[in-house]
Amino acid sequence: MLVLREVTAVPASQLLRSTIVLLCTVGVGESVGQSVVAGHVLDRVSGNGVSEALVTLSWTSDSVSQRVGRAGKFSFNGLAPGTVHLLVRAIGFEALEATLDLRGADTVAIDVELDRVVQILDSIVVEVSEPLPAGLRAFESRRRMGGGGYYMDRQAISEYDNRSTAIMVAAFAGIRVVPREGRGGYVVASSRGARANAGSLGNPGSTTCYAQVIVDGVRVWQPGATTEPPPDIERFAARELAAVEYYPGPAATPSEFSGLGASCGTLVIWTRFR
Repeated sequence: MLVLREVTAVPASQLLRSTIVLLCTVGVGESVGQSVVAGHVLDRVSGNGVSEALVTLSWTSDSVSQRVGRAGKFSFNGLAPGTVHLLVRAIGFEALEATLDLRGADTVAIDVELDRVVQILDSIVVEVSEPLPAGLRAFESRRRMGGGGYYMDRQAISEYDNRSTAIMVAAFAGIRVVPREGRGGYVVASSRGARANAGSLGNPGSTTCYAQVIVDGVRVWQPGATTEPPPDIERFAARELAAVEYYPGPAATPSEFSGLGASCGTLVIWTRFR
């Protein structure tokens, strides 16, 4: 907002008397035929001066500028009569423009009140991921290193959320998914044929080479350790799994999963809700 305190044309014959009367409010032009534009740049809310505001007066082919101090005071002297464009700018405030008509020895005393700019920033959405459990951090490390294993993370597993887990596991190279002997369901075996554990289920004639099964870092089935068949992999719904890894033989199996049970491969399952 532009507050025009007073505009006074001062004839030369009244110059002294006007100075006395108007000194505190208006001021006087420097000489007959020259105008003065003076005042303050203020914060409209607080009424305080706006320091470092830039006040510019411009004509068709010329302009003058002043950078105000802490009190926001400015003064332009010796201005020619005519129409002048006023522009006031300050960081953090809306710019203000106005047109002034100077008539000879005018003294124009004005207060320029600026409104602060209200900046509406775009919303920021911060997503904080929970830290991976130690088991999944180790899974990611092994996957990055590669080696001889095969890996599925949560994104890959999600394609099987509404399908059989047996179908998902069968996608790994080196795996056979076979019916669980006499118990229903499916178990994982090596596709390389019979191995040393083939008779461990009480069936000496079996040619099935079962992979050991590790769930959330715990070995839940190991060849030769029991006469029970391996766990039914369908009991692990794909939507409940965070990661799966498979190692086709002892040479490919990491040290944390190796041992006699790795002779026919190792299936490692990481659940999401542990």
